[in-house]
Amino acid sequence: FTAVHRPARRRYAKAGFPSKVVESWMVGTPVITNLSSDLNRYALDGQNALVLVGEDPGAFASGLERALASTHSFSRESIAKWAESEFSPSSWAISIDRFLRAGA
Repeated sequence: FTAVHRPARRRYAKAGFPSKVVESWMVGTPVITNLSSDLNRYALDGQNALVLVGEDPGAFASGLERALASTHSFSRESIAKWAESEFSPSSWAISIDRFLRAGA
């Protein structure tokens, strides 16, 4: 697991959320996180993440307990495939090409 626990209403990353989250997903690592920044668009509880119910220390402790109990319930291969389809440069190539051609 990769853990990202931040104040939900404070933005740290101008790109939406920390790049470490995408890096983790690209190699199939689930994330323990509360829904800060734009993570609510991508973090799926039980699929690629353990979503914390709050930003307080108790919520993080509960998330760690869930992580210890579910170490074999995540498919690292499925997480990596999903991340490849969402975040790899090749997954955005057509959209970027259309955008560049529209401005030409």
